[in-house]
Amino acid sequence: MPLFRSGRSEIRSIAASRGRALPLACGVAADDKDAFLSFLHRCFPGRWEYEAIHYFQRGGTGREFVVLERQGEIVGFCRINDAKSPFIAQNVYWAPLFARELGGIGPLGIDPAHRGSGLGLALVQAGIAMLRQRGIQQIAIDWTALVDFYAKLGYSSWKQYAKYSKELV
Repeated sequence: MPLFRSGRSEIRSIAASRGRALPLACGVAADDKDAFLSFLHRCFPGRWEYEAIHYFQRGGTGREFVVLERQGEIVGFCRINDAKSPFIAQNVYWAPLFARELGGIGPLGIDPAHRGSGLGLALVQAGIAMLRQRGIQQIAIDWTALVDFYAKLGYSSWKQYAKYSKELV
């Protein structure tokens, strides 16, 4: 289900409120691309890895990714999108319905060994901050079941997908 938030109010950092400084990289630099793809292969093989490989093969610069490192190792990422993203992701397909430019967040992934300590929220907050720096005030999150997770950041359900099927004989 997509989620939407107009984003008029600023978000305080949950990580900062817990007294932690987190090493967040805004964008994947050319020399970090292999480490990022290795992280995806290790933790999220399949669609997210495939999409990232093709993103870079088609000239993506890495500006659409926020990554989190712990002790020199990537342990999480969040993809962000805006109208200048070279490969528009599904979360900004909704852009024609809005008067102002729409940004998108997702997917978000945290290494299973590092989940449960607020790192995902910190990554999304960093992604929101990057989109705000780009002048984006409206953000959509598409295809997620993590409604309660994103509600912690002020997001609420905007539209829902209906699933239909038909058995063919």
